[in-house]
Amino acid sequence: MILEQTSPELVSGKLIADGQRLAFESDSGLEQVVLPNRFRDIIELIDGKRTVRQIVSDLYAKTRRARFKDVFECLDRLAKAGVIKNLDSLNLRNPGKDNVYEQKLPGISKVFWQIPLGGIFTLSKTYPIVFNLAAVVILFLGLHSLVVSSNVTYLNVFLKIKESYVLGLVYFFLCNSILISLKSVLQFFMLILATGRVYGLRLQVNFFSVSLRVDSSSIYTTKARWFGLLFCLASISSYFFWVFVYSKLFANKMMLDQLYVMATLLTLVDLDPFSKSDASRIFNIFFEEENMNHLLPYLRKKALLAVTHRSSNAKREFFLILYSTLAIVWLFFCFSLSLNVFDQLLPNLASAIVNSSGPEKVASLVIVLCFVLVNLYLLTDILRLIGTTIYQPLFKVLRTDEGGSFGRKFEVGSKEGIASELRKIALFESLDETYLNKLVEHGKVLRYKRNSKIIVQGLEGKSMYVLLSGSVEVVKNHESGAEEHVAQLGPGSVFGEMALLTGALRNADVLACDGATVFEIQKRDFAQLLREDGHARLLEKIELNQYVSSSELFRGLPAETMHLFTREGEILRFESGKTLFSQGDVTDGFYLLLRGRVSVRIDGGEVAQIEQGGFFGEMALIMNAPRNATVVASEPIVALRISESLFWKVLSENLNLALFIESVAELRFEEDKMRSA
Repeated sequence: MILEQTSPELVSGKLIADGQRLAFESDSGLEQVVLPNRFRDIIELIDGKRTVRQIVSDLYAKTRRARFKDVFECLDRLAKAGVIKNLDSLNLRNPGKDNVYEQKLPGISKVFWQIPLGGIFTLSKTYPIVFNLAAVVILFLGLHSLVVSSNVTYLNVFLKIKESYVLGLVYFFLCNSILISLKSVLQFFMLILATGRVYGLRLQVNFFSVSLRVDSSSIYTTKARWFGLLFCLASISSYFFWVFVYSKLFANKMMLDQLYVMATLLTLVDLDPFSKSDASRIFNIFFEEENMNHLLPYLRKKALLAVTHRSSNAKREFFLILYSTLAIVWLFFCFSLSLNVFDQLLPNLASAIVNSSGPEKVASLVIVLCFVLVNLYLLTDILRLIGTTIYQPLFKVLRTDEGGSFGRKFEVGSKEGIASELRKIALFESLDETYLNKLVEHGKVLRYKRNSKIIVQGLEGKSMYVLLSGSVEVVKNHESGAEEHVAQLGPGSVFGEMALLTGALRNADVLACDGATVFEIQKRDFAQLLREDGHARLLEKIELNQYVSSSELFRGLPAETMHLFTREGEILRFESGKTLFSQGDVTDGFYLLLRGRVSVRIDGGEVAQIEQGGFFGEMALIMNAPRNATVVASEPIVALRISESLFWKVLSENLNLALFIESVAELRFEEDKMRSA
């Protein structure tokens, strides 16, 4: 997406804005999307006439906030729902990478095929009293059945119907399909009663069922959160509600036990806190979905330390502790229950495998294999929990030297062609050839095996590395015990360069993904080149590269983007008292202050000082307006000027950068408002 050229336009439809969240419905009734209420101002600006850049600028003028995150996320959701023209999905939540829900989804639960059965189903009015009564009845009878039917007598013959495991598997598939479909029917009618609309039914096929499914997102269009909570609780109880109905219609204890066990398994699946489920939906009723995305990476890594880490946000801290505790309890309960059921079934299954033949033997083996896989799946999660809280901290204590025996590295003999490879990298491309050759002579080429740690967080930096082949992953370990996967770097990337300047402690781990070949320059060898021509130029490039790669402003950006700044940005030097630009000037770019300090002046009076490492000039670019202040060098400075087109190009591709600039712009606007009050 190019911010300055893309003009998104909503399809014909209507916006419902009187509930907990917004709902946009196309006139065709085939497309719908539910969005947070804060997107309302953005949706009103999506008219096909404004570019994305103009939407950001007009939104800033209207709300006095640079809401990059909201604009990008709103456009992404609208595009994925198919209700916007001239725009493809921004892929802000990549399955398997950013979207923790998708990443955690086990293969057995993934959808093979589905058929839409309709768009929007509506009633002319809602029936809240009937909804409340129906939800309470389902919840009460479901809980009653859970308690009364819990004495399972025939657990040892679960999935064995008329002495046949083949029939048991068929029964399991049919019963799951019916139970899931019946739950969807209850959800459909509760949604219709509570909201007057249901956004689509579908027939869905996965490994264990062919079932009716309902989109429950319309529950967010109700004003009362109580309705949403009651809907979720009734949904959780719905399987046991149907067990209650069966128990009143039929007296077969053995089949009732079979049904009870399957209802328990399906309910546990629907309570899975690591996927989209009834459990996570309850939290989404009371918290914005973005909070779930902040939280779930902790849960995905099972970091128990996360619940002990203090946060300045009390609401989020409470949410984290509560949800993490429930997730851990769910995990251990599921593992214990699965082992218990498998233990009860194993004697009969083993007998069937040994004594039966043909289909019965195959069916018994399939059941055993499924239980083994489920137990391994849960055990893997438990081991990860132990790994993040015990093994990893212990491993870091054992690591005492960067690239030591734990590094699993070996030196590659030949340095032939290294100079030409370095010449392709922005950091080295402008260096004198003689100096570059001497640099290669002082360095060495190393090969790291898969998953080896090249850099260890917390240790003193002694070397800079240039990645010649393979790939490496940058992982930051937080005090909470969670791991943040910052970036994956490819050939040509430079990392660890701060060691040559200060020898500061490493602020992240760097691991070889599938093996990596690197060119290493140690600090002691680098010092020997101090008097060589070209050394000062390299130091300047390293400082610039380090500023871009380590500044809060550029946290998490890919190496390609950082190299774009160092390659296309213009380094400017100003003496003390020199004016960089004046109030009312036409916008000429965005400035990064590499060295020195500048004074910000409005109408002749100083309003702020920006220190080394800061940036300025962003507000005029966001607002598409003349400069609102004069910036003067308070002392000799070095600045990197980034052109307007490069600024917007990078923002188009890097949400994190836009978010940081958004927060600083808002802070500066608030300061301006306080000064003018």
